[in-house]
Amino acid sequence: MPPIIFSVALGGALLLGVIAGYVFRYIHALSQKNSIELEIKEREIKAEEKAHSIIEKAEAKADSIEADAKTERKEQEAKLNQKESRLDKREELLDERQIDIDSGKEALEAKIEEIKSIKARLDTHVQEADQKLEAIAGLTKGEAFEQIVAKVTSERAEDLRARIEKIELVKKYTRPRQPTYCLLLFTGLGILCHPTS
Repeated sequence: MPPIIFSVALGGALLLGVIAGYVFRYIHALSQKNSIELEIKEREIKAEEKAHSIIEKAEAKADSIEADAKTERKEQEAKLNQKESRLDKREELLDERQIDIDSGKEALEAKIEEIKSIKARLDTHVQEADQKLEAIAGLTKGEAFEQIVAKVTSERAEDLRARIEKIELVKKYTRPRQPTYCLLLFTGLGILCHPTS
């Protein structure tokens, strides 16, 4: 083989080797690029799935928190409504009691006024009766009182004198009792009493 053919063949083989290397390197880079892109896409998909699951969990948690808050709010509203109704009932009851107290007070005041007027009329009637009695008896009230006291004292003096005589007779014919001291013996004999003299 002549050297020119050999050099051309060698140059062609070298060129063919360079082209094949470039193509092989280009194909290899493309495959790596595809695998990197595929890996990036897989990571993106996993990240999206993870984000989606986190969002779903957050939404579920938010929904449960919202539901809990709504039920708690409803319970608090129910409690407030119950307290409000109880307070309304108490207020109505207090209003009724106040009305009853006011009407009772007015009735008592009216009765007091009526009693005062009746007492005033009775006082005038008593004064008139005393004046009539004084005119009929010819004595004043004080003189009549003194006569009544004197009469009662004289009647009772006789009774008191009779009672005092009875007490003195009873003392005369009864023997006075002497005080006795009792000793308690623990020998089973009972109580031993001894008169003092």
